[in-house]
Parts: sequence; structure tokens; C-alpha cells
Amino acid sequence: MNACILTTADQPNCTLPGVVEVVDLSGQRAWGCPTHAIRALRAVEGARIARDLRQEGEQP
Repeated sequence: MNACILTTADQPNCTLPGVVEVVDLSGQRAWGCPTHAIRALRAVEGARIARDLRQEGEQP
């Protein structure tokens, strides 16, 4: 399972699994938990969901 890496430098590492893959306009991809994925979508212009493992039947 992927780890959530969508936290910022001033936050502690997230211990939840990364089940949502977010991609930005430059093509950079990162896995995040649902909460941090939503924050990334709101904060990064042009960001979108590339994959959501919850929709693919995988459970964290």
C-alpha cells in the first residue's frame, strides 16, 4: 500500500495509507490519504485525481 506523502513540511508525517493519487499540471504525481488529497486539489492549480484505489475496489 502507498503511504500518504501529501503533507507539508510543517506537519507531521501522515500515518494513513495513500489511496488517492493526485497529479498536477507538470505531471508530478503523489499518493495521499483522502483528507490530504482534497487539500492538494484545492491548493495546487490544475491538480486532478489520477487514481482512487477506493473506486477500484482496494481497501486500505
